[in-house]
Amino acid sequence: MSDSPLIFANPAPSRLRFSVGAALQATLDALGANLGPMVVLALIIVGVPNLLAHLVNANLHYRVAIDPLGRAWGPATFVMLTVNFLTGILLDAAVTRVVVTYLNRGRPRIADSLSSIAQVFLPLLGIALLSGLSMVVGFVVILIPAGFAWDSLHLTETMGPYAIFLIVPFMFIPVVFLWVLWSVAGPAEVIEGRGVIGSLRRSYSLTAKHRWATLGVLATMMLLGLVLSLIGAGLQTLANMLLIAGGLFGAGVSVTLTSLVNAVITSISGVFGAAARAAIYSVLRQAKEGVSPQSLASVFD
Repeated sequence: MSDSPLIFANPAPSRLRFSVGAALQATLDALGANLGPMVVLALIIVGVPNLLAHLVNANLHYRVAIDPLGRAWGPATFVMLTVNFLTGILLDAAVTRVVVTYLNRGRPRIADSLSSIAQVFLPLLGIALLSGLSMVVGFVVILIPAGFAWDSLHLTETMGPYAIFLIVPFMFIPVVFLWVLWSVAGPAEVIEGRGVIGSLRRSYSLTAKHRWATLGVLATMMLLGLVLSLIGAGLQTLANMLLIAGGLFGAGVSVTLTSLVNAVITSISGVFGAAARAAIYSVLRQAKEGVSPQSLASVFD
């Protein structure tokens, strides 16, 4: 794959213009050249813990089936959500290092990426919690006027069941806006080490005037990850049905296989979003500040 002048050129008087195409190019270039190391990192950081969590989850759900009180549902859900949340933070840090090192024409090393995530975990955790809280608040704030609008406009009577397709997207507008607003806070912390509030402010500043393009890149990569997840889930379901129908293994082994496939799918899907955020951050800094990838990667020297 040839190097792109949009991504690798040294700073010039005419700066790169941030666009969906430039950010997607950087993302796909980084993924194409480093898919192997990224997948290995994802399997180590996300896959193994996710597999264990899925097995625990399956065991707890089995207990629910024989426990009329259903007391295992809460712990099962909590385990899965917690594991996905924490491992996602770690994967973002590791993939950011891979992407920035690659854009510097360096050779990303798995050991370097793993060794660098511990020192930024707590700030990244704070960023994730604070940004997530802001999205919850934004959703609640819009929920109140949406409820009043539903009642005052009699949407159920005028539009019937189609009213939900009007009101639900409206309710998620602030969530999507804040998602874009804070999208590069993680890479900003990994590269610049500004702390929780400083990195959130940095993300706010970098995405200013480029939020529609940023949303386009994030949505595209999210859709790619979703398509991959659906394909993997479909193949896994088909394989389970054929193997069980053929009597090759029972339901217990099927649960293990399902957990394994889910862990792999979750790992690989997480790479898409993490790589996109790191590439967006890099291209935004090139476009707005004329900072070369070489300068960004010097933080790892």
